[in-house]
Amino acid sequence: MMQEAGDTDGCFSFAGCTGLTSLPAGLHVGGRLNLAGCTGLTSLPAGLHVGRDLNLEGHTGLTSLPAD
Repeated sequence: MMQEAGDTDGCFSFAGCTGLTSLPAGLHVGGRLNLAGCTGLTSLPAGLHVGRDLNLEGHTGLTSLPAD
């Protein structure tokens, strides 16, 4: 589990991390965020901002999306 929100211009790949269960509220990723195959992640946090691409390919665990 990630504990603190932050800003980054880079890209993050957690592809295939089935143990990833949450992301911090207010996370800002200026580039790409790859969450493909992260089946333990059931929701995306409020305030999530991805500047380029958000990859959720093969993701069957999501049950809700943030309102914002």
